[in-house]
Amino acid sequence: MPLLTLNQAAKEAKKAKSTLLEAIQSGRLSAVKNDTGQWQIDPAELFRVYPPDQTEGRTENRDRPSEEPEKTAFLLEKIRHLEDQLKKTEAERERERAQLQAQIEREQAQIKREQEQADHWRQQATNLLTHHEEPKAEPTESPLFKKIFRGWKKP
Repeated sequence: MPLLTLNQAAKEAKKAKSTLLEAIQSGRLSAVKNDTGQWQIDPAELFRVYPPDQTEGRTENRDRPSEEPEKTAFLLEKIRHLEDQLKKTEAERERERAQLQAQIEREQAQIKREQEQADHWRQQATNLLTHHEEPKAEPTESPLFKKIFRGWKKP
């Protein structure tokens, strides 16, 4: 950064020129004279002795109306548009999530029904394999039948 004149340094430090000149003459602030006799002050040296007020710049920016109201309005509109898009996207995701959850529940119910049906048929097969009925014996001839046809032999 180039050296500052006494007038420029006073504006930067927000001090009177006489205050800066007193600081130079007392040795608190170092400066050199150029060929024309003007004081030349290094900005780093100036701000070492007179630090800039950090809060002042922030309050000025906050209190000062925007220099670009059209740009601000455009950005606010863009923010509103993006917020609307975000809300629509979130609603769409929630709707899709609900649809998928309903589909999962239907699929799980179908699986349960098919398992119950498979269990039923497995039980039927087990019953058929384990439950054997005794074969019916050939009909025996009744005693009356024997008495009537005692003498007759089967051909």
